[in-house]
Amino acid sequence: MKRFTALLKLDFLLIARNNILTISIIITALYIAAFKLLAMEGADVLYIILIFTDPVMLGFMFTGVLVLFEKMSGTIKAIWVSPVSPDAYLWSKALCLAFLALICSVAMIIAAKGFHFNMMPFVWTVLFSSLLFVFLGYAGVSKVNTFNQYVLVLPLAFMPACLPFLNFFELTDWLIWYIFPTQASLILFDYALGGVYESWEIIYAYAYLPLCTFFAWMLARRLFVNNINK
Repeated sequence: MKRFTALLKLDFLLIARNNILTISIIITALYIAAFKLLAMEGADVLYIILIFTDPVMLGFMFTGVLVLFEKMSGTIKAIWVSPVSPDAYLWSKALCLAFLALICSVAMIIAAKGFHFNMMPFVWTVLFSSLLFVFLGYAGVSKVNTFNQYVLVLPLAFMPACLPFLNFFELTDWLIWYIFPTQASLILFDYALGGVYESWEIIYAYAYLPLCTFFAWMLARRLFVNNINK
């Protein structure tokens, strides 16, 4: 546990050193200012989109930045001769980025809504959605060596992830989008802000999101172990 705690501290310093912390603070501050200036009724859809696409989904991109930096610096190769396990490596960065996303998201939603929202589903969806995109980021970066290559991978994650927005905007009402975990994310985001759903949809969202996060971790672990050191 002490070793993992030390790894968490190192990863947080790495996040700060690569200006990810600064970027997150600036983005959050800009959104908070915008929410205060443009306070309006019925803006929940806008809040959900902005929080979902920035603090949450940006974890995918930030993961690529961190891992590519460590690839170029040779840090990752040292893992294989150190007591740090691949699982510890994956979870340390994932938890740091998810915690950062949670802090930014909570700050944004409080600025927008005060405390007039349901904290439990909001925290649940931010944490697990962030972890999901971080682990998908690990999977995406495992076989590339430059950021330009990584940019080409981004649509492979973001395009399917955005399909449930068709249901969210009521352009479709298709159960097939429930295959994608972002459907669960959007349900919980909306539910946290007062959206009304049937019981089975809430149960689905609470259960399916962590389940998909688990499988994303398994995929990330497999690709990391098999490819990251090649």
